[in-house]
Amino acid sequence: MSAASEPLNPLFPIFVRQGRSTRDTAPYKVGFIDARGVTVIEANFDRALPFSDGLAAVSLQGKWGYIDASGAFAIPPSLDHGSQFEQGRVEVCVGRKWGYVDRRGNVAVPAKFDKAFPFREGLAEVVIGQLYGFVGLDGDDIILPRFQEARCFSELAAAAKLNDKWGYIDQKGEWIIEPRFSGLVGGEFKGGLARVPVSSKWGFIDRRGELMIPPRYDMAYDFSEGLAQVEMDGMIGFVDRGGCMRIAPSFRVATEFCEGLASVAARENYGAIDRDGHFVIPPQYSWIGRFRNGLALAETDEEIGYINQSNEFVWRGPYVPARHHMDVLL
Repeated sequence: MSAASEPLNPLFPIFVRQGRSTRDTAPYKVGFIDARGVTVIEANFDRALPFSDGLAAVSLQGKWGYIDASGAFAIPPSLDHGSQFEQGRVEVCVGRKWGYVDRRGNVAVPAKFDKAFPFREGLAEVVIGQLYGFVGLDGDDIILPRFQEARCFSELAAAAKLNDKWGYIDQKGEWIIEPRFSGLVGGEFKGGLARVPVSSKWGFIDRRGELMIPPRYDMAYDFSEGLAQVEMDGMIGFVDRGGCMRIAPSFRVATEFCEGLASVAARENYGAIDRDGHFVIPPQYSWIGRFRNGLALAETDEEIGYINQSNEFVWRGPYVPARHHMDVLL
């Protein structure tokens, strides 16, 4: 997923338990705090997503709308689907078709697609029938649907599948790297490298399609802050852009690096490591998400809240199963 735009003073969704239900089924309402942990928008919503482009998707009685940083509705709750704004657009479903609206809720791209995805670098992948293409911010058909699958643009390149092979296209739809990779490919170019599968292993190519890091990993993930997660024999470590193993595979789960830290778990408990693999936050939590704007959502057996990079809670409350609906925070 892309790093979504944040308001100047970022706000974070909080999850406030309602009633006395059991731990794993506890209903909750959602509000928002600032980076100090002060409640800015009261917990009155059934569901919510983090702010992006200055708006947050919120749900009331099964319908989604969008609020601004004051909590006022910019788009009333009348939609069947909630997502995050990217580049002033968000995908919406009208009947059985998908299109896009702007920050005022006005139609920016008519609902004529069978699927629609968030905008990246001025383009969004869309589906008509079973074919993928790309549309511009104003609804122009930039790349006509002709691919079996496609992924979002990153560094002016997007993975696309044709005749059961994956390659990479530019923003005109022309091949930068001819389709020759089999299997699951969705790697984004980050720092000039993208992950690809070769003969059941994963490596990294440059924009010429040349292998820069040999395919020797059981799985590989996109680069973030100069490091990429790689999996070997069921354990995850991190390599740098030169292919050097910077952090040995010793974690069963790990997030990408965000703001200098990666959330990891070697056994049952989660902590956070720095780029040298040292624990900055000890493995004491049942789960930790990515750090964004200085905070990360964290869980213990009894609580859910936000911690800072000094391992201090700025806000906490009784546990609710909120993160299972909040994959954007993972």
